[in-house]
Amino acid sequence: MTSMNRMLATGLGLLALVPLSVRGLAAQEAGAQQAKKVSSQANDPVVSLDFAGGSLAKFAAALREVGDDVNIVLPSLATEVDLPALVLSRASVESALKSIGSIASEDFRVEVATLRSALGKPVYAVSVRPTSNKRTAATTPNTQANDQPTRVDVFSLKFLTSTVPGDIGDGAVTIKPETILTAVDTGLGIGSGASEPVIRYHQDSGLLFIKGTGLEIALVRQILRNMENDVRRLREASKLEAVMQKKQATAGPKANQAR
Repeated sequence: MTSMNRMLATGLGLLALVPLSVRGLAAQEAGAQQAKKVSSQANDPVVSLDFAGGSLAKFAAALREVGDDVNIVLPSLATEVDLPALVLSRASVESALKSIGSIASEDFRVEVATLRSALGKPVYAVSVRPTSNKRTAATTPNTQANDQPTRVDVFSLKFLTSTVPGDIGDGAVTIKPETILTAVDTGLGIGSGASEPVIRYHQDSGLLFIKGTGLEIALVRQILRNMENDVRRLREASKLEAVMQKKQATAGPKANQAR
């Protein structure tokens, strides 16, 4: 009888261990998912800011000043959105911008889209739309905003899409034209201007043609400049790494000869 009781106790003990093992695996999986989430947000700059109040454009300028290479794209209506004084303590730029929608005036609807790329830091595209009862300089007929003339400007994408002299092996960092055009189209899409910009890309020459207002042309120029800065930094880092590897490879045989 005693032997039978021992066998039952052992069996019950093994059954009790099964839920614990399942819970342990579930906890590990949850921890891995949380770590992945934290890693995906690691490139979002963190800022602390004491903002005295003012327009959304002024708030964005303050974020750029206290942040590390913060990329924010704004429409012209950002100057008409008034914000109260606020204090940020170690908040991500993305969270700071997305919180604006809850404290901005009811006359405007503010939304933020975060554009991420493996080549550099994210770009925060802010869109501002007036509500149906709000008439602004951009929505009132026959205003200077709607009468702004359009022009055609041309940009060369060769630096982004092609290798340059001095690239070494895997250090030839380039961006596909489709990625560039998507970024430009996204940036122009958040504007609330009356005109519809026209984009044309000539693949053989690597030239990008833009027809739009002065603000739209300036926005495209800013997008391309940010992408060029990212590619330039990556190319310089790749070249430096290639030089260091070459030195290490050369130092190895010399050390063996000295022995």
